[in-house]
Amino acid sequence: MLNMTKTVTINGNSQIEGVIAETFSATIDSNNPDNMNISSYIQNSKTYRENQAQCDKDWQEFCTAAFEEQDEMKAE
Repeated sequence: MLNMTKTVTINGNSQIEGVIAETFSATIDSNNPDNMNISSYIQNSKTYRENQAQCDKDWQEFCTAAFEEQDEMKAE
């Protein structure tokens, strides 16, 4: 029997002067939108450490957008 799952993936990054310091990803299961995997990865530690406040701000903005998408999917 074939089982299929549709997911929505959202990607983003914190870019400082053209250098990606941190990348973000969120994957939401459309069959059960309560299931969301959200993560970040420091891509350039020097740039990240020098700009941590901005990266943290970008991470919070990304999380807000991901949770908004999750809420929309749950309402459907």
